[in-house]
Amino acid sequence: MTLVFSSGRWLVRLIQGKPGHAVLVLTAAHLVLWTLLPALTFTAAPLDVVEAYLWGHEWQWGYHKPPPLAPWLLEAGLLASGGQGFGGPWSAYLLSQISVVIGFWAVWSLARPMVGGPAAAIAVLALELNFYTTIPTLEFNPNVLQIPLWSLAILHFHRALTTARWRFFLMLGVWMGLLIYTKYSALILALAFAVVVVATERGRATLKSPKLYLGAALALLIAAPHFYWIVASDYLPFTYALTQKTAESLATRLYFPANFLAAQIACHALIFLVVAFLWVGNRRGAECCPEIPVRQATDFDRLYVFILALGPLAISVLLCFAMGIEFLTMWGMPMFALSGLALVLVARHSFRLWLGSRLATLYLLVVVGLPIATAIGLAIIPPVTDRANRTMWPAEAHARLVTDKWHDATGRPLSVVAGDIWAAGLVGLYSPDRPSVLIEGDFRRSPWIDPEALKSTGFAIVWRDRWGTKEAPVWVQENFPDRRDLGVFDLPSYSLPLVGAAPDPYAVIGISIVMPDPD
Repeated sequence: MTLVFSSGRWLVRLIQGKPGHAVLVLTAAHLVLWTLLPALTFTAAPLDVVEAYLWGHEWQWGYHKPPPLAPWLLEAGLLASGGQGFGGPWSAYLLSQISVVIGFWAVWSLARPMVGGPAAAIAVLALELNFYTTIPTLEFNPNVLQIPLWSLAILHFHRALTTARWRFFLMLGVWMGLLIYTKYSALILALAFAVVVVATERGRATLKSPKLYLGAALALLIAAPHFYWIVASDYLPFTYALTQKTAESLATRLYFPANFLAAQIACHALIFLVVAFLWVGNRRGAECCPEIPVRQATDFDRLYVFILALGPLAISVLLCFAMGIEFLTMWGMPMFALSGLALVLVARHSFRLWLGSRLATLYLLVVVGLPIATAIGLAIIPPVTDRANRTMWPAEAHARLVTDKWHDATGRPLSVVAGDIWAAGLVGLYSPDRPSVLIEGDFRRSPWIDPEALKSTGFAIVWRDRWGTKEAPVWVQENFPDRRDLGVFDLPSYSLPLVGAAPDPYAVIGISIVMPDPD
């Protein structure tokens, strides 16, 4: 038992004496563990990753759902890493964790001069208990990419207001411009910044200076090509946004924001539990326990942190109610970079770690154990429950089968595959031919494909035979009557230690081809 708790004592001493090292060690552990988990265990990339690769392969200024930065980075990472590896696109998993680590670094850089090193370390390490920095980051998507950009914008907006230096206003403009290329919810952070400007004396002073306006102009300049694409595409992303679930009654309009708020609170359950534990311990007296000093922050710093820790959530709840559109839980992912720092600032002077070594030991067990438990759960649960799991889909066999069938029929490289995001996207990502994807035969959602050129190249069609009908979906039958059906095929099962073969009843695909025009 003494050996077990010695790791906790080591962490407490590190936070007290070398807080920067504590942050470095824990963020490095996070980076390694959460990157290796999917790289070593997934047989298929998650759906959001497959979808983003589908888009990024085409290098467009926009797509029918998200702005293009996350897809661009994924495709660039795949090209830079030499393609597949570890049974999948490992660079996607690395990108996710780099995003989280950059977010941690930005919070550390903001918090250290504000509250001191030990308290800043606690503020950063607390974020490891935030659900959003763990399991959801297995899928690199715009929500994950917002984490570093959101945090860097908060850091440099603070630097801009406290130093009035041009470079910080310009950096703020860069981060805000790039945020527009991740998700349009960047507007929520901009509104929170506006609250800071109006509510603080430093903020109001910037209204008299050209620096803030230059930063805003730089953000708009960076985003201008994407804005042009939105207009040229006849506002395609907003057409998708209007398909979100909308409120049809006052009760539903109230339910949407209440549900979003409850979900965000639930994602902080572990943090709140630890805070409650420490509060009770300090109330009972913990003079013999390790002390964490908290430097006295300025009134401006405190107000800044509290506005940006709570403001985006409050704005989201209000917008959700006003717009009557359901806000998805994961949209809150970047909004809580300052959760730990806000809780530290509540302490004002110092706080003691009641049962410090035991608490730190439990923390380390969570940091190390959660990714391991997640990997085991993702691998074991599907065969035990007889339910499909996308990340255990035989992606390479799926893509190879479609590609080989096309090669056998045509003798040509596969340049285009039609299908839904998952079935066709896997071929687009895992096939050595890296074909473009015609999303469910919809040329508006796939503007990179020329219908006339498609006649000369031909294309494959792939779909999942979910219900065992062995018939092509309606969209295939209606749009491609001249296709040649090759049949329905069972994909191979995967094997797990101690569990054995795990047949997936959903891993059945149908393949058709539309032959190219004769030369």
